[in-house]
Amino acid sequence: CGSLIINSLAGYAFARLNFRGKNALFMLILLGMMVSPQSIIIPQFVMLRSFPLMGGNNILGQGGTGLLDTYGALIIPFLAGSFGIFLCRQFYLSFPRELDEAARIDGANGWQTLWKITIPNVMPSITICTFLTLTNSFKLYDQNLALTAGRPFIQQGGEVIKTTEMLALNIVNSFYASARSRGVGQAKAVIFFVLVAVLSILQLRSTREKEVQQ
Repeated sequence: CGSLIINSLAGYAFARLNFRGKNALFMLILLGMMVSPQSIIIPQFVMLRSFPLMGGNNILGQGGTGLLDTYGALIIPFLAGSFGIFLCRQFYLSFPRELDEAARIDGANGWQTLWKITIPNVMPSITICTFLTLTNSFKLYDQNLALTAGRPFIQQGGEVIKTTEMLALNIVNSFYASARSRGVGQAKAVIFFVLVAVLSILQLRSTREKEVQQ
């Protein structure tokens, strides 16, 4: 939800608002689309470990583990994305400004124009971002392994519960748990594939329905 809100508002700002350095800042965001997620795992690890006043750290981010092994390590780095901002911006640019001006003439302020006029008319982009966020969270493996590895662990009923273990990491851990668990890991992988395929079909149908409604 946080990712959708930030991406949508950032895309709106780049498409509708005029401020100094807008084009240069947007170019930097586009450059982020050219960087592979794996190449920024170490910088993410260092920044999260040095997060001030968290995980035993002092104000300078020293002395503790910061946000490592917490839910924050899997939330904060993904609150916004270059592709999501770019996608929302392109939809906002295709939306005619005349409707914004008509809303202002009718007495609507900037927020009312955004939430009641603009966003309802660019719902296909919101729908696409929603399903991309869901599927990417299901496929998240490298960052999950490096930043939390499923920790913190909880002992419950003789079993170890990995509280931050996401679906892809769970499949790998199930497969390599023992020689007898290979079938379980493969079955989970098949279910995972079906889940992602169903989400993709739902996203396609939902997007088409929004386009027809408009």
